[in-house]
Amino acid sequence: MESRLADFITNASQVMNSTLAASVVALVETSSEIKENASVTVQHLVNEVRVLKDQLKVPSIYFLARITSDAYIQTTQDVVFQTVEVNEGQCYDPATGKFTASVSGMHLYWLPWETKSGYV
Repeated sequence: MESRLADFITNASQVMNSTLAASVVALVETSSEIKENASVTVQHLVNEVRVLKDQLKVPSIYFLARITSDAYIQTTQDVVFQTVEVNEGQCYDPATGKFTASVSGMHLYWLPWETKSGYV
């Protein structure tokens, strides 16, 4: 009886050890696959964030111009500036005096002869 009990314990230990070893191997393989999949997923997310970031960029649009002579300008009159020093975004047309913003939003103008800024 003792011999059979010893054999049973030995066999049970071998089965448990082999099952445990197989489980460890399977866990290592699975964790390796999870790590690889996570790396691919993270790279896809990074690429998507870059695309979205590029889509959110708002262009710089502004112009700096001046009139070199005294002139009376009526409220509804378009102002054709004689000297355009900066026209970032090319939204001011110096031939017509029209400013057409290429993006929607709030646009600020400043007239140095006035005491305040205005919004259009």
